[in-house]
Amino acid sequence: MNQIVDFERRIEFALDEIERVVSQYSKSSNLDTEQVSTELTDLTSENERLEALIEKLKLEHNKEVQALLAERDEERATVKELYKRLTEVVENPGD
Repeated sequence: MNQIVDFERRIEFALDEIERVVSQYSKSSNLDTEQVSTELTDLTSENERLEALIEKLKLEHNKEVQALLAERDEERATVKELYKRLTEVVENPGD
């Protein structure tokens, strides 16, 4: 989960950088448009990569949660069966 939070922070940083570059570009026409375009392209690519990683981590996390829930259900069934057997033995000690 910490990885997701870290990636979200990195995405926010990338978006802030895009906004900063766009703001600089709009305020000053002296900026090298090729450099600005390259920076925007790089930041956009990084943002897309991080968003994809977040989705992957969310999917993996969801799979882990589902596996843990299934395991808990199996353990619950085992405990119920053991309780049933114990009850039978206590109620019928001579059998």
